[in-house]
Amino acid sequence: MSDNLTPSQRIIADAAKAVELTDALGRKLQVRKLTALDQLKLYRAIGAAHSANQQVFWMSSAAASVSHIDGLRMKFPTTQDDIDDLVGRLGDEGLATVMVSQAREMEAVRKAAEAAADGDEGSGPLA
Repeated sequence: MSDNLTPSQRIIADAAKAVELTDALGRKLQVRKLTALDQLKLYRAIGAAHSANQQVFWMSSAAASVSHIDGLRMKFPTTQDDIDDLVGRLGDEGLATVMVSQAREMEAVRKAAEAAADGDEGSGPLA
Protein backbone atom coordinates (compact mmCIF):
# COMPACT_ATOMS: atom_id res chain seq x y z
CA MET A 1 0.00 0.00 0.00
CA SER A 2 1.35 3.39 -0.96
CA ASP A 3 2.03 6.13 1.56
CA ASN A 4 0.69 8.60 -1.03
CA LEU A 5 -2.95 7.68 -0.40
CA THR A 6 -5.43 10.43 0.27
CA PRO A 7 -7.42 10.18 3.50
CA SER A 8 -10.41 8.88 1.53
CA GLN A 9 -8.33 6.22 -0.18
CA ARG A 10 -6.81 5.19 3.15
CA ILE A 11 -10.26 4.77 4.73
CA ILE A 12 -11.36 2.56 1.85
CA ALA A 13 -8.14 0.51 1.91
CA ASP A 14 -8.40 0.08 5.67
CA ALA A 15 -12.02 -1.02 5.37
CA ALA A 16 -10.90 -4.01 3.26
CA LYS A 17 -8.78 -5.39 6.13
CA ALA A 18 -10.10 -7.74 8.77
CA VAL A 19 -10.48 -6.17 12.20
CA GLU A 20 -10.85 -7.76 15.61
CA LEU A 21 -13.66 -6.58 17.83
CA THR A 22 -14.54 -7.62 21.37
CA ASP A 23 -18.21 -7.96 22.21
CA ALA A 24 -19.88 -7.41 25.61
CA LEU A 25 -19.35 -11.09 26.45
CA GLY A 26 -15.60 -10.73 25.91
CA ARG A 27 -15.58 -12.77 22.71
CA LYS A 28 -13.08 -11.86 20.01
CA LEU A 29 -14.82 -11.37 16.67
CA GLN A 30 -12.78 -11.17 13.50
CA VAL A 31 -14.75 -9.09 11.01
CA ARG A 32 -14.01 -8.46 7.35
CA LYS A 33 -15.60 -6.34 4.66
CA LEU A 34 -17.81 -8.35 2.35
CA THR A 35 -16.75 -8.40 -1.29
CA ALA A 36 -19.19 -7.96 -4.16
CA LEU A 37 -19.17 -11.74 -4.63
CA ASP A 38 -19.89 -12.25 -0.92
CA GLN A 39 -22.83 -9.87 -1.17
CA LEU A 40 -24.21 -11.72 -4.20
CA LYS A 41 -23.93 -15.03 -2.35
CA LEU A 42 -25.62 -13.48 0.67
CA TYR A 43 -28.52 -12.15 -1.45
CA ARG A 44 -28.99 -15.68 -2.76
CA ALA A 45 -28.87 -17.15 0.75
CA ILE A 46 -31.37 -14.63 2.07
CA GLY A 47 -33.75 -15.22 -0.81
CA ALA A 48 -35.76 -12.81 -2.91
CA ALA A 49 -38.51 -12.37 -0.34
CA HIS A 50 -36.13 -11.07 2.32
CA SER A 51 -33.42 -9.36 0.24
CA ALA A 52 -35.51 -6.19 -0.16
CA ASN A 53 -35.94 -5.90 3.62
CA GLN A 54 -33.13 -3.55 4.70
CA GLN A 55 -33.20 -4.68 8.33
CA VAL A 56 -32.89 -8.34 7.37
CA PHE A 57 -30.12 -7.63 4.87
CA TRP A 58 -28.16 -5.42 7.30
CA MET A 59 -28.33 -7.98 10.11
CA SER A 60 -27.46 -10.81 7.72
CA SER A 61 -24.60 -8.82 6.23
CA ALA A 62 -23.22 -8.00 9.68
CA ALA A 63 -23.35 -11.66 10.69
CA ALA A 64 -21.82 -12.86 7.41
CA SER A 65 -18.89 -10.45 7.84
CA VAL A 66 -17.76 -12.34 10.97
CA SER A 67 -15.10 -14.79 9.87
CA HIS A 68 -14.01 -16.00 13.34
CA ILE A 69 -15.37 -16.07 16.88
CA ASP A 70 -12.68 -16.62 19.51
CA GLY A 71 -10.39 -18.00 16.81
CA LEU A 72 -12.96 -20.49 15.51
CA ARG A 73 -13.59 -20.05 11.79
CA MET A 74 -17.19 -19.33 10.84
CA LYS A 75 -18.59 -20.80 7.62
CA PHE A 76 -19.89 -18.18 5.21
CA PRO A 77 -23.69 -18.58 5.17
CA THR A 78 -25.15 -20.04 2.00
CA THR A 79 -28.70 -20.71 3.19
CA GLN A 80 -31.27 -18.98 5.40
CA ASP A 81 -30.62 -21.63 8.05
CA ASP A 82 -26.89 -20.80 7.95
CA ILE A 83 -27.73 -17.12 8.48
CA ASP A 84 -30.05 -17.97 11.37
CA ASP A 85 -27.38 -20.17 12.96
CA LEU A 86 -24.72 -17.46 12.68
CA VAL A 87 -27.02 -14.73 14.03
CA GLY A 88 -27.96 -17.07 16.88
CA ARG A 89 -24.34 -17.82 17.64
CA LEU A 90 -23.44 -14.11 17.68
CA GLY A 91 -26.46 -13.21 19.77
CA ASP A 92 -27.46 -9.67 20.59
CA GLU A 93 -24.03 -8.81 21.99
CA GLY A 94 -21.99 -9.99 19.00
CA LEU A 95 -24.36 -8.66 16.38
CA ALA A 96 -24.61 -5.26 18.08
CA THR A 97 -20.81 -5.01 18.27
CA VAL A 98 -20.43 -5.70 14.55
CA MET A 99 -23.30 -3.43 13.51
CA VAL A 100 -22.04 -0.48 15.59
CA SER A 101 -18.55 -0.92 14.13
CA GLN A 102 -19.92 -1.02 10.58
CA ALA A 103 -22.08 2.06 11.20
CA ARG A 104 -19.03 3.97 12.44
CA GLU A 105 -17.05 2.89 9.40
CA MET A 106 -19.84 3.98 7.04
CA GLU A 107 -19.94 7.38 8.78
CA ALA A 108 -16.17 7.80 8.32
CA VAL A 109 -16.48 6.96 4.62
CA ARG A 110 -19.40 9.40 4.26
CA LYS A 111 -17.38 12.20 5.88
CA ALA A 112 -14.39 11.48 3.66
CA ALA A 113 -16.62 11.55 0.57
CA GLU A 114 -18.11 14.88 1.64
CA ALA A 115 -14.65 16.33 2.23
CA ALA A 116 -13.54 15.12 -1.20
CA ALA A 117 -16.66 16.57 -2.82
CA ASP A 118 -15.90 19.90 -1.15
CA GLY A 119 -12.52 19.93 -2.90
CA ASP A 120 -10.38 19.04 0.09
CA GLU A 121 -8.78 15.98 -1.48
CA GLY A 122 -8.59 16.27 -5.21
CA SER A 123 -10.95 16.23 -8.11
CA GLY A 124 -13.94 14.22 -6.88
CA PRO A 125 -15.54 11.98 -4.31
CA LEU A 126 -13.11 9.47 -2.88
CA ALA A 127 -10.34 10.92 -5.05
